Amino acid sequence: MTPDASAPVRVELRGFPLRAWQRAEEHHEELMREFALLLLDRPAPGSVPQRLVRLVEEVRDRYAASAEAPEAVREAALQRGDTHVDLVYEIPAAAGPQVARLLALLEEADEYCRRGEHLLTLATPPGTAAFRRWYLGEFVRQARGEAPLPWREDAEGTPSP
Repeated sequence: MTPDASAPVRVELRGFPLRAWQRAEEHHEELMREFALLLLDRPAPGSVPQRLVRLVEEVRDRYAASAEAPEAVREAALQRGDTHVDLVYEIPAAAGPQVARLLALLEEADEYCRRGEHLLTLATPPGTAAFRRWYLGEFVRQARGEAPLPWREDAEGTPSP
């Protein structure tokens, strides 16, 4: 059963891998910097860089307050030298479809990067892409009322289904 779109939903990220998150965050920041530079050249309306930058800004602006407490928990875990941590977010159920759009657009951005047009940033490495799919996918799934799925990886830190 899908929750009411305005109702708060608890999203649990169990076994959140801090190193994978750091790699994903670094790659995301590189991509966003390059896309922001591309926007200075006035790309065609609706281009991948334009749509991604706008959607990332919209998601960040709309849900920043929901991320404050989990970000503090994540930062404390990093300071302690932990490798994994459990995080809990409270988001409106309506955030799920927006995060699904973000995930799809990030996948499209990877294809844009693979084509190598005007970019230095490479497509997301496979392990980082798997983390991103799990991370954002948990928001999508749990916003629909599904149970949390913990992060899983093998001994080398490679994601596993």
